[in-house]
Amino acid sequence: MKKIFSLFIVATLVFAAMALSVNAEIVVANPSELSVGGEINKLSGNMYGYYEYDFANTDLIIDLNGYTWTSDDVVLKIINGNVTVYDSSPNKTGKIESSANDAVTISNGSLYIKDITVVANGGGMDAIFVDGGNVIVENCVLSAEKACIDASNASEAGGAPANISVNGGKFANYAAPGNRCRAIELRNSGTEGPRVT
Repeated sequence: MKKIFSLFIVATLVFAAMALSVNAEIVVANPSELSVGGEINKLSGNMYGYYEYDFANTDLIIDLNGYTWTSDDVVLKIINGNVTVYDSSPNKTGKIESSANDAVTISNGSLYIKDITVVANGGGMDAIFVDGGNVIVENCVLSAEKACIDASNASEAGGAPANISVNGGKFANYAAPGNRCRAIELRNSGTEGPRVT
């Protein structure tokens, strides 16, 4: 009987630990409600505003849930920490869009985006501007006037190196016809990335 009771307690503790490891969902309506620490921040509608993330060794997880997050400035600025942005909606219509600046910037830490659209529609701006850190883009649409991904300043002045991985998706030119934006811009490569029409 003691063995059965002990096994029951162990099994209960294992299941409790598994339940705690599942990320909780938090419904958010504006950037000031975003929660760090591993909870899934799920948008409840279109969201407006700038958010600066500077929490080393912590996670920010955002589910755009088919909605658009916009700003007149940078939408998401990552100074440090780990950020994941994805879209769980069936049609994958989630979007990050800046009307006058780079849409997303990262200096250190990591950025993982999946199944979303990132647009910088201001003059000479980038969809993702990388000063350093790790960036993984999976099955996304990136659109900008200057560069879809700009890592031309990475590692300058003692900054963090940049590691960029793109897996599927599409680069698109936001600018007027005739202007061809760079897909990826790198400073020290000696070459310029392909241009997108």
